[in-house]
Amino acid sequence: MTALTLSPAQRKAHRAKAHPLKPVIMIGNDGFTPAVAKETELALKSHGLIKIRVLGDDRDAREQMFLEICDQLNAAPIQHIGKLLVVWRPQKSKEEKLAPSKKVARAYKVARCQEGCRLPHWDEGNETRACRQTKTSQGTSSQSQESCSQLA
Repeated sequence: MTALTLSPAQRKAHRAKAHPLKPVIMIGNDGFTPAVAKETELALKSHGLIKIRVLGDDRDAREQMFLEICDQLNAAPIQHIGKLLVVWRPQKSKEEKLAPSKKVARAYKVARCQEGCRLPHWDEGNETRACRQTKTSQGTSSQSQESCSQLA
């Protein structure tokens, strides 16, 4: 028996997710070798849900290989149609990054001043950049790249 068992509803959901996937592992005439097992292990770690294409013509051998893959890699069999096998194993949660991503770091650099300007503001050593609002003839404030100047 396989290490993981799923309910029919769970298998149905995984089959739906696997429909657009392309096979990431191809098993040739040599069968399920240790090299294929290693690549399948890596694919399951990175993707979780994978399709495997078996090139052999013997249906009984493919069914036996399907169960062997699931037993050896602690995965759940999802589907076996023709020469395609679908295997799933839950992924381990990824550790959160301590440093913010580039997008978040850029968002910290771009801040709003008290008047609501969206021009970049940041600290560069002893210099602080900020914007100055200029009044137009209609009495409303306009914000442009020229209105931002360095303050000492």
